[in-house]
Amino acid sequence: MSELGRYLKEARVKLGLSLREAQERSNVSNAYISLIESGRRIDPHPNILKKLADAYKLELQDVMRVAGYLDFDAREKEAGG
Repeated sequence: MSELGRYLKEARVKLGLSLREAQERSNVSNAYISLIESGRRIDPHPNILKKLADAYKLELQDVMRVAGYLDFDAREKEAGG
């Protein structure tokens, strides 16, 4: 399982969502979500990550960082730190 997959699965489970419920909230197929969570799809498009972040009530910037689209210091730089 990839770091992104683990992160998203933990967020989904924390909300008590099944894959089907996650699909309904995000408009991303449950099969695709499962591929991401299992690490078989490691490079989902940022638009997909935005949908999942919204559905799971996560900060998009955090999801993008875990996915490798942003470096770890992006938040600090934005905050002026």
